[in-house]
Amino acid sequence: MIKMSNNKTINKGIVIIEITAINPDSFVNILWRNGIEIKRVHKENICTYTMQINACDLKKVESIAENYGVKVSVLKKYGVKFIILRYRKRKAFLFGSILFILMIYYLASFIWSVNIDTEYNISPYEIRKELLTWGIHPGISKRKIDIFEIEDRLMRENDEIVWAKVRVEGTHLHIKISERQTPPNLIKDDTPCNLVANRDGEIIRVYTKAGTAVVSEGDMVRKGEILVNGRQGSEGAEYLVHADGKVIAKTFYEKSKILKSYKIIRKRTGKKSRKVYFTVLGKKIFIKNDLNNFKNYDKIINNTLFFKNEIYYEVEEEREEIEDCDDMIQGAFKELYDDITVNFDKSVKIVDKIKDVKFDGDKYKIRLVVVVEENIAVPQKIEYVDED
Repeated sequence: MIKMSNNKTINKGIVIIEITAINPDSFVNILWRNGIEIKRVHKENICTYTMQINACDLKKVESIAENYGVKVSVLKKYGVKFIILRYRKRKAFLFGSILFILMIYYLASFIWSVNIDTEYNISPYEIRKELLTWGIHPGISKRKIDIFEIEDRLMRENDEIVWAKVRVEGTHLHIKISERQTPPNLIKDDTPCNLVANRDGEIIRVYTKAGTAVVSEGDMVRKGEILVNGRQGSEGAEYLVHADGKVIAKTFYEKSKILKSYKIIRKRTGKKSRKVYFTVLGKKIFIKNDLNNFKNYDKIINNTLFFKNEIYYEVEEEREEIEDCDDMIQGAFKELYDDITVNFDKSVKIVDKIKDVKFDGDKYKIRLVVVVEENIAVPQKIEYVDED
């Protein structure tokens, strides 16, 4: 199919012709000498060529062909010029088509939906209600929308909003809100607290600055268990303190993954179906709506200003065994290791890695355990009743 990719093509129109002559090469040269612009010359057989010319040169080509005894046949015509000629006797249809296009263009200049994406505490309803007071609602003209002013106003008038992004996409207004995070309630240094374990582990070393250690080297502790008691002093004269110190323990981080010993290869069969439509007031109006009965397919979406174009390519899936599974397994171990260690701080010391691989049917079950030494002590406020 010839693409009308420039104004010259649209204004003049193009014609695909077929010439039949004893010596078609000579006739092509004659056309060139007469200033005929020729493109996409294709040899069908020894006596027949097809080519593309401008519509305005067609009569001239036919005149030259008549002089040289060459047969010229018109195969296809493209361009607005031919569309107008085709429908000039159907004025109502032409007028309706133009009116329809203008109507779509007019409707596309308005916002028909407002999508609001928030996080935790602010509801989309609150933002939508606020936008209504500013005159922003479905049906508003795009020309009346200043996205930067909306972003600035949302942040200026809402202390909870730290960042706002407003974008116009087609006939949709998208608003994304990022909320200000409330800082965690930190325990003050003078608040009585214990040090408790934030995960299971085996105690290696205990350092205390304040408080009384209740665990020692070699003890196994569970998450939430008290490590350093926030009490000091002799029996009968105890007082509460803010426990401080470090409890180094051997802990374990484990992750697992299942790998297939094969991969699925997807190949297109050459069959495809297509849907072309536009949206008016949230409803799809189809220009082309092929039936998609493919079991497996690739979906390609190509959207223009007015029209949505969806192409479905049928694919066949074939199973292919993986020849080098060792590389795949080692790569998976690296991914697991990276996932485990990505949030480690510099104080965490990695002492061992335990790898385990089991083959089950057509799958590999892999497991990685990372053994580390780290401080597991975290403060926990002491809830007490003052006895007077």
